[in-house]
Amino acid sequence: MVEPMIDWKSNCGNVSAAVGPFAIDEGLVEAVEPMTRVRIHQVNTGKVIIAEVPVKGKHAAVEGKHKIDGVPGTGAKIILDWRTAPGPLPGSFCPRAR
Repeated sequence: MVEPMIDWKSNCGNVSAAVGPFAIDEGLVEAVEPMTRVRIHQVNTGKVIIAEVPVKGKHAAVEGKHKIDGVPGTGAKIILDWRTAPGPLPGSFCPRAR
C-alpha cells in the first residue's frame, strides 16, 4: 500500500500563474497598466518567479486573445519567468532519465 504524501519540492505552473492576478486584485501589489510585474517567492525551493500580468484599470485583466491548447476559450496572457527557478528541484533544469 502506498502511503499518502505531499511533495513540497515541486511547483505547479497553473497555481503560480494565479498568484500574480490574485496579488494585484487583492491590493498586495500596485496595479500598473498595461502590465504589472509580480515577484513570486517559492518558499519550497527558495527561488523567485517573475509574473507579467496584463492590467486593465486597477485589476488583473481577464479577457484576451490568448489560447492554450486543450483549454476552452481565450483569456489574458500571463507570462511566467522561471529563469531563477529552473527545473523541478533547485540546480536542475530537466529531470534525468533513470
